Amino acid sequence: MDALEALIRDIHLSGVGLSVGDTFSFDLASTGGGGGDPAIDLLSTDVVQAGWGKNSTSPMAYSYTVVPTPGVLALIGLSNRHRRG
Repeated sequence: MDALEALIRDIHLSGVGLSVGDTFSFDLASTGGGGGDPAIDLLSTDVVQAGWGKNSTSPMAYSYTVVPTPGVLALIGLSNRHRRG
């Protein structure tokens, strides 16, 4: 698996307890890649983390609200159109 494959993943909403309309907070971080290495460079903060073998903290400053996929919206639109006709 290359770095891009590791970054891009399909995540099922139900698998993480989310549904359409829910909002979740997140951050992106880099690490050394060793077992137990903490997050060192966090996207959401310029604060320097404590370093290897120490805990890291994140303000989880980014959020995203789950929206339906465009295909689902089209199906809903077609369904409503059919009912009115």
